[in-house]
Amino acid sequence: MRKYLFISALFLFSCSPANVTTPENNVSVEEKLQWRKDYAFCACLHHALGEEIANEIREADFSRGMLHDIADLGGISRSLDSMALEAANKITVSRIKDFGDSRPIVFECLQFHRSKELDVYLKSIK
Repeated sequence: MRKYLFISALFLFSCSPANVTTPENNVSVEEKLQWRKDYAFCACLHHALGEEIANEIREADFSRGMLHDIADLGGISRSLDSMALEAANKITVSRIKDFGDSRPIVFECLQFHRSKELDVYLKSIK
């Protein structure tokens, strides 16, 4: 139970951008790109944690939905969700026996968030 509370708290803080408002017509391309990358990170966490935990987090934190709205995802949300699901599915159990069956979910989702693959895709659809 403590493990899930820790993950929930980490998810809550990592996906809650401070002082985010709805976008104006003058939002920079870079800012929109960052919001889309942040959405992809949250989607990766959602898929990696599993539906039950993700739903519990969604009840306490609306960040993923907010990022969907402000990032103007339109027709790309499915492709971002698909990429995030693929990244989440690649996260394997640690080889270090001391970690048991746990996985480095946040670390791997951050790697996806910073990946060239995600950058190239998002820049191609500006």
